[in-house]
Amino acid sequence: MINNTAPPVQPTSGISILKIIFATLCMFIGFFGVFVSFWKSNNYAVAPFLFLEIVCVLLINVNASYKRGKLFEVYSRTKLQIVFILACIVCALCFVSFIFFLQNGIRRKQDFHVDYDGYYFAALPSGLAVINSVLLIFDSRMYMRMFDQQTITRVF
Repeated sequence: MINNTAPPVQPTSGISILKIIFATLCMFIGFFGVFVSFWKSNNYAVAPFLFLEIVCVLLINVNASYKRGKLFEVYSRTKLQIVFILACIVCALCFVSFIFFLQNGIRRKQDFHVDYDGYYFAALPSGLAVINSVLLIFDSRMYMRMFDQQTITRVF
């Protein structure tokens, strides 16, 4: 028999709305930052902007799937673990690059500029990627725990 009932939609809190708005803004910053970096020949900023965009897309996708009530249809426990591991790797890489770019900007006494060797401009997406990857780490851990609880509930 076909079940035509809609899956339950999860209630939305103010913090989750702010998290999605922040991730969406960061995604657009990452998207346009890649083009600005190529245009201004700032090769240091391209990779952090790409990491920022990838993390934001994953964060938005995971949270949107949860809010629609289809998280465990789209993401299995293995996929959630892969998202968790990817977020940990991106967090570590972006944190190191954030410290590196800040240290080089301070050491070379640079102002904030977008042109070639703009270290502070390259540090900006690294810091945003660290924040979003930490949010993704916490969310993926929470959803893995929810998946385990749902599996235990189904067994008993």
